[in-house]
Amino acid sequence: MTAETSNRMALSSLTLTVAEASGWYKPNYTLAENLFWGKNRGCKFVNKKCLFGDPLNATGPEFCSIPKELGCDFESIGSAVCFTKTGAVSNRYWNYFGNNTIAVDPYTDNCPVYTAYGNRICGPGASPKGSSPEYFGTNSACFKSGIHYIKKSSAVQGYCYEYKVNLTYKKYR
Repeated sequence: MTAETSNRMALSSLTLTVAEASGWYKPNYTLAENLFWGKNRGCKFVNKKCLFGDPLNATGPEFCSIPKELGCDFESIGSAVCFTKTGAVSNRYWNYFGNNTIAVDPYTDNCPVYTAYGNRICGPGASPKGSSPEYFGTNSACFKSGIHYIKKSSAVQGYCYEYKVNLTYKKYR
C-alpha cells in the first residue's frame, strides 16, 4: 500500500514485509504488485515541485496541470479528470495556481492528479457512455484521444479501448 487515494491500491512487497514483521502473517510474495508512481524518477521527484513554469507544466505523467482537463488516470485504468477544488492551501510553496485551488489527494503536496471516474473504469463490467465505440474488458485501457465517431464537437478526453500485445518481433541487424 502507499499513501495515496486511488481506485486501485497496489499490494507491494513493502506492505507484505510489514505484514510479516507484525508476526501475524506469512505472506505469499509472488502476489506482490509493482508500484509505478514515481518509479525510477530519483530524488528530484520527491524534492522538487510537481508543477513549474508559466503556463504551468507537470514534471511527469503522475501529475496534471490544467484543472478540470479530461484524460486518463496514471495507470490508464479509466477515464479521468484533473480534479481540483477550492480551499485553503496549507503551504504557500504548494500554491501552484495562486487562487486557492487545491488537489483532492491529501498525500500529493497539493499536486493535482488525474482522478478516474468511478463509472468510467475500463475493465470488465463497465458499459459505454456517449458516442465512442469503447471497449470494456480484460484487454482494455484508457487512451487520451480526440477521435470522434459522430459529427459532434468535443474535447480530447480519455476513452476505453481494447489493446492487443504483439509478442512477435523481427531482429534487425
